[in-house]
Amino acid sequence: MYPMSLLLKDTFDSIGRVKRVKAQTLIIAAEYDKVIGRKHTENLIRAFSAAQIKVEIIQNAGHNTLSADKRYSLLLREFI
Repeated sequence: MYPMSLLLKDTFDSIGRVKRVKAQTLIIAAEYDKVIGRKHTENLIRAFSAAQIKVEIIQNAGHNTLSADKRYSLLLREFI
């Protein structure tokens, strides 16, 4: 309904920063994220080396419901 490209001025160049990340990395994504499109998530995942990254997709979750899923906090605890 609104021209988001005109309203959102902040850009988040996560992919451009990947090379500076030296730590093991966990990406937790929502299966039905309508805020961060799947294409963007997949591009970020591909920017990391396979040995450096662990990816988990929370089934039946959206962008705003992801952290409410019990598996979310379990994944964080296991990773840390």
